[in-house]
Amino acid sequence: MKKQDGIPMPWELAECDPKTPVLVALSGGADSRFLLDRLAKGSKRDGFPILLAHVHHGIRGASADRDADFCRDLAKRYQLPIEVLSADVPLLAKASGRGIEEEAREVRYAFFEKLMNERKIPLLATAHQADDLLETMLFRIARGTGTTGLCAILPVRAFGQGFVVRPLLGFSAKDIRNACRAEGLEFVEDETNADPIYARNLIRARVVPALEMLYAEPQKQAAKLAARLRQDEDYFDGQIRTVWQESFFKSLPCEVLMEMHPALRVRVLIRFLSENGVTADSVMLERAEDLIQGRNGRKIPFSGSALLLKRQGELVVEEKNEVVVPTYRLPLTEGENRLPGGIVVTVKEGKKTKRTPESEDMTAWELRFPDLSIALNAGYFWRLRSEGDAILRGGHHKRLRRIWRESGVPEALRNRLPVLCGKDGIVWAPFCGFANGIEKKSLK
Repeated sequence: MKKQDGIPMPWELAECDPKTPVLVALSGGADSRFLLDRLAKGSKRDGFPILLAHVHHGIRGASADRDADFCRDLAKRYQLPIEVLSADVPLLAKASGRGIEEEAREVRYAFFEKLMNERKIPLLATAHQADDLLETMLFRIARGTGTTGLCAILPVRAFGQGFVVRPLLGFSAKDIRNACRAEGLEFVEDETNADPIYARNLIRARVVPALEMLYAEPQKQAAKLAARLRQDEDYFDGQIRTVWQESFFKSLPCEVLMEMHPALRVRVLIRFLSENGVTADSVMLERAEDLIQGRNGRKIPFSGSALLLKRQGELVVEEKNEVVVPTYRLPLTEGENRLPGGIVVTVKEGKKTKRTPESEDMTAWELRFPDLSIALNAGYFWRLRSEGDAILRGGHHKRLRRIWRESGVPEALRNRLPVLCGKDGIVWAPFCGFANGIEKKSLK
């Protein structure tokens, strides 16, 4: 395998043709300066085209202008094309509500992806190195993570329609700076990297030096750990493919989950949550585990209107999509009773039966009375279910909420369903049928 001074080339990491074009993220700092030098040499040897990309974040004033000019000069020196984006990250962060660091990253990667799409460049090379990997691992440990998070920065991962590759993960920041100085590769310094207001800078300034006092090259030990964890994750990915069923995309049986080893269970749960748009962070995973075990009710709200529910022994993700239904009191009439919330109950005369919904979305019902004239003159009326409503079934009152939940009625629909009432309470309700004794009192 061809390498330039021990650095794998982008095409090697992505396992593609040696002539595959590469976009190189260039900040002008030591890491990206070193990466540029090595990839430029590899480009001449292997024949892959290079485009440089630099982002002026609008944060550091004159020093950021200096960095942009420095990168343009480097491009001329290496005879490579360069694209420079100028952005007002503080203003964008204020508009989006994100932090400065997060917004800056969003701006950078959106720019990189745009260039890759426009220029048909499949590979993006960034200068992340072993110190970045260690800092990321420490940050995620403190914030809460699993083994997937501890894999930290991957050597290659999907990005847009291509891949992002990190050839320098086997090198520490010290290795790179020493190489730059020894070879006369000048670089610029970003003064914000020393600002302790940013979490990663604090880890870099205080935590990593403490580790270096205790152990030699903790960065490289972290890189080895990340590599071993990636092997473990590859194994579990294979196990997930073995047990995963097509039906799991929509619902996940808790009984099936409980039969799995905890290490596999959590990964299947992560895939299920991710497939349904749920951020599978440590807090959500703990709450979901409690849900599976029946320790914290039957639902977990997340992301505004969405819910993770346990329904009839299965986990499902559901959008509330709540319809605000006004309070109403409407008389029972023959034929179609069109009620607020999009519910239609068709009332007819006929043999009394416990009816099921006429529509797949459970909003259309048919209700039959043995003697319709008696029912129409009994003063029955429609209203919304109220908290605490119960219907007499099997000799005792049962809560509608519990009946509907056990029947698998979506929560968003429960707040729209009507109940038919009389002077003695609820006469009929969807999924319940008639209350006991109604046929004796008013249906004969």
